[in-house]
Amino acid sequence: MIYLLTLRYKINKMKTKLLLLLALTLGLTIQAQTYQFSLQQNTGYNFSIIATPDYSKTAPFPTISQIAFTIMVPDGVTASDATFVGGNVGSAAVFTALDAADSEPGRDALNFSNNYDPRIALSEHVAGTPFVVATFDILGSPTTGNITLLDNGSTLATAPAAGGIFDSFMLVEPTGSTTASATDLYVGQTGTVSYSFATLSIPEQELTGYSIFPNPATDVVTIKGLENTLSSVEVYNIAGQRVYNSTSNMETINVNALETGVYFVKLSTETASLTTKLIKQ
Repeated sequence: MIYLLTLRYKINKMKTKLLLLLALTLGLTIQAQTYQFSLQQNTGYNFSIIATPDYSKTAPFPTISQIAFTIMVPDGVTASDATFVGGNVGSAAVFTALDAADSEPGRDALNFSNNYDPRIALSEHVAGTPFVVATFDILGSPTTGNITLLDNGSTLATAPAAGGIFDSFMLVEPTGSTTASATDLYVGQTGTVSYSFATLSIPEQELTGYSIFPNPATDVVTIKGLENTLSSVEVYNIAGQRVYNSTSNMETINVNALETGVYFVKLSTETASLTTKLIKQ
């Protein structure tokens, strides 16, 4: 009997330790404070870098002290200086003759960076909700090749000769302190990170006569004005990720499964398109 009681005590004690370890693990997971970057096309050759946090924070908002990212473009393509969050302007360092180290020869690297001195506060954070950290223009309207947000794990970024100069990072202090040491909270990429200049260079006529309702919507959206045959209906979130695509039965869009927020609906025919904002409640 004493042996059974002792064994039961040991088992219960082990369960307690496992539960404490599980709680600690979940706590660390829930309290993770990181950002992922994506590339967003705004209009034409105007692009933004989007940061998506995995944590929520109200005032005092997180503060930022430095940010950097690298985009890859075809040889000879240039960009304007980037306007960073807070209105700061950061210039691009241009790196050419990268073919020996780059896994895709024929590209130049444009490295954008900005230092905040004094440090500034970011906007309110909602986990999973992206915000713009920098916006820039590609100059010269190129018609071939791609624009790509370079990943820190790419062949070029990890080449010994690179020495980390192409790395993306975001030095943030989540507590809102302006004196504590900010930490690199960038962890990788998400969503769209590459666009084709060949696609961007195709002149696109604007569709007229189309509308969607209700807007805001909670369940099903109806498309009006189907005199011309649509070839596709696409829905994108504000991070530029396509969350819905249909090439048949395009009279309605079921948005019931989408999270609450702002989306963009793109209606396309063979020769023209229309993009309109949709609010999901």
